[in-house]
Amino acid sequence: MPKKEILIFTSLIVAGFLDWLTTMVGIAFFGAKTLAPLEPGGGYARLKPMTAQDFARKYLEAEQKKYELGTSQIFFVLQAQTDRVNAESSLVRETVTYRRNLLNLLRRTGQLLDERGVVVE
Repeated sequence: MPKKEILIFTSLIVAGFLDWLTTMVGIAFFGAKTLAPLEPGGGYARLKPMTAQDFARKYLEAEQKKYELGTSQIFFVLQAQTDRVNAESSLVRETVTYRRNLLNLLRRTGQLLDERGVVVE
């Protein structure tokens, strides 16, 4: 099989997988915008993107409710708590990394003093 045919075949597999994943999850991503199907085969509606912290919080709440009703085990509640802590610490870590990288960018491009409002005479 020539390279061109393999590339087309692989692209079709990937496209099919993404279509299947969109159908299974019920959410499609277009760039930074999150969209959800209004109806099968219909248009799309805008949704607020769910962050990892939001998801971890909701998952923990659900596991706690299931545990209170007796349909879940304490292990799953503890795992959800661990996931929430990991999501929160990841947010803090990535925020610090972003701020540090922004500071380095401004310093290396010579814009740090201007950005901070410092005038050198």
